[in-house]
Amino acid sequence: MKSNRLPNLLVFAVCAVMFAPGAARAVTYGVTDLTPYADGVGTLISAHVISPDGQYIAGNVNVGGKYHAFRYHVGDAAISDVNYGQQSYATGVNNSGQVAGSYNDGDVGPNNDHLFINTPGSGTTLPPAYYPLQDISHANSINADGHVAGTSLYQDNQGVWCSYLMYYDGTTVRNAAPGVSNKYGHDIDYYDINDSSSIVAHVGWGDGTSSGLLNSDDGLGGRVTTYPAFNPSGAGTNALGINNSGQIISVGWPALDDDRMHVFLWEPNFSSVQDVGRPAGADANPVAINDNGWIVGNAMGGSAGWTFLAMDEGSGYVFHDLDDLLTPSDQAYWKITSIQGLSETGHIIATATHDFEFEHPVLLTPVPEPGTLALLLSAAGFLIAARKRGHSTFSLVT
Repeated sequence: MKSNRLPNLLVFAVCAVMFAPGAARAVTYGVTDLTPYADGVGTLISAHVISPDGQYIAGNVNVGGKYHAFRYHVGDAAISDVNYGQQSYATGVNNSGQVAGSYNDGDVGPNNDHLFINTPGSGTTLPPAYYPLQDISHANSINADGHVAGTSLYQDNQGVWCSYLMYYDGTTVRNAAPGVSNKYGHDIDYYDINDSSSIVAHVGWGDGTSSGLLNSDDGLGGRVTTYPAFNPSGAGTNALGINNSGQIISVGWPALDDDRMHVFLWEPNFSSVQDVGRPAGADANPVAINDNGWIVGNAMGGSAGWTFLAMDEGSGYVFHDLDDLLTPSDQAYWKITSIQGLSETGHIIATATHDFEFEHPVLLTPVPEPGTLALLLSAAGFLIAARKRGHSTFSLVT
């Protein structure tokens, strides 16, 4: 009788990896140095953002002494220079490979950067101005529909430069928080947009205080701005990032924790908040959250100088030092120094030193990759189905 031990063992191995207790903690990363992919184009400066599917990366490359935005499709032999104007900076990329960023054409003044969007195969488009001499000067995020969250500088009647929170819906540029824009001396930063075009931002009010805001569709063709309620637990009322479930990350300083910064996770519309915690011995500076609830960021303060991945492992969030999650061969040569972005597939854009010397933009890839896991599960399913067709019953080992 022909042995079926090998396929049975394959099924067993795949199931053991995927469903064993603690599997959520078994995340290992391989490091890919992105620097060589700029050869022939320029000198790679930084990789700022990664698309939700982990397939596109965007950032900046030095070409002849000037910064150019670039797009890189993972697996290609080289990056693509998508510069517009004299200099440009890439700050967002989506699953279609659309790159959003800012360009400068040599004009003089505090509002001298302007939004551009580059689409593969279609080239660059320039959204219209909000009104003459004022348009989106900085963009931080572009969603699946090509909608962009950004800011524009504005000089109020006191002569103070402030910033508008702006929203480009693919056709029109509008003020995403008109109530905020009328406040004296305010400043807006750390903004993000999800695929529902909900926008979060951190607002400094000009008097030393700050808070977060959420600008979202009101279901009636308009937009509504929401602020988080004060939370006596010390939860941060800022807003640093949003996922497609509407969860928002912020930082705060619980009074009973020596003023260390914690990550806080707000449920949609700031309806409730959870203290996620912080890395041991350090302050937390979260950078991004994905739809799985994974949070990445940088640890600061004390003797800390590391980066983290925080995951909800059933009994609460656990903070992992990303250096400890690298494959053994990569741990010997690489140290992660800062985090820039996180995809839905768990891919991470970071900066790392090689041989503890020069910093390189890198891509951290889960090992095995999500696609590989899906393929293994598909193969396992096929084998199980085949066994069922051949036998009325089956066991893992015959």
